[in-house]
Amino acid sequence: MADAVVHVAANMQLAAEYYQRCGFDVMGPGRISTGLTINFNNLEELLDNMISRTEMIQLIVCHGSDVNGLLTPFARGSNFTATGGVITDLARLAKNSIPHLANNSHLPSDTFAVVDVASKMGVRPEVAIRLAEKLVGVQKKKLIVFVRGCNIGANQQMLRDYKAAFGAQMVTAPNCRMFFLRIRPHLPSTRLRQTMATLQAGSATTAKTRRKFFKQPSTSGFTSPLIIDVQDIDGHTRVDNEAFQSAPDPANAWAREFNFAWNGGLPNTFILPVMWNNDEATYHCPNELGYRERLVFV
Repeated sequence: MADAVVHVAANMQLAAEYYQRCGFDVMGPGRISTGLTINFNNLEELLDNMISRTEMIQLIVCHGSDVNGLLTPFARGSNFTATGGVITDLARLAKNSIPHLANNSHLPSDTFAVVDVASKMGVRPEVAIRLAEKLVGVQKKKLIVFVRGCNIGANQQMLRDYKAAFGAQMVTAPNCRMFFLRIRPHLPSTRLRQTMATLQAGSATTAKTRRKFFKQPSTSGFTSPLIIDVQDIDGHTRVDNEAFQSAPDPANAWAREFNFAWNGGLPNTFILPVMWNNDEATYHCPNELGYRERLVFV
């Protein structure tokens, strides 16, 4: 059995495809294997899925923020997505629910604490109680939680709040932006008089584009070095990329070089997770030390 199950927000299907085709993630100096990928549409579905699984390591892929935490609706019908601002209040409700659950009862729905938390989440008090009780179920599992979402690790207090709310042994998350990019390398343009050498020596196409040249490894299977331009569009989740090779790579050797493993997919096409710090002039890939250094553990 794989080390971890992967919970993926429904609006991040490129990430879901990545874990299905790669089957690994980075943990410190090593890796963990990932297995089943499960979609969730809101926090309540995520908690349900976490409770139902037996894996000790549970990996959550979701848009994120160092201010608002995991960005997902609290429950079906809720338009509020800033779970980080309420996770401590919800954990407090969970703690208060424990004696009631022991007596096969529930928190009263008309108390100020319940009504207040429900209003912050945009749900009915009964739903807030239900979420708190499901959080108790997650806490009993004493999980190790990997979060893959932008900037959540940059706010270590909030990361500790999630750790406490989940009752986790450990939580880890990136302290910068994180993207999943579909890489489709193509030949340099003869019309633009491009070559790999001129591209390597030249500047990226825009001020918000970061270019990296990856030297062709000496091991077999590689047909060409690789250049990947990553362009920032909106300062958060929207990015684009362009990649160049001097010869096609039908075996996807570069996919395995970056990701350790890669199964299936189209020839010369793969998905690449990237760590991007706005204060740097480069980006980091999973096979690089800089990628691992962006992961915060609490």
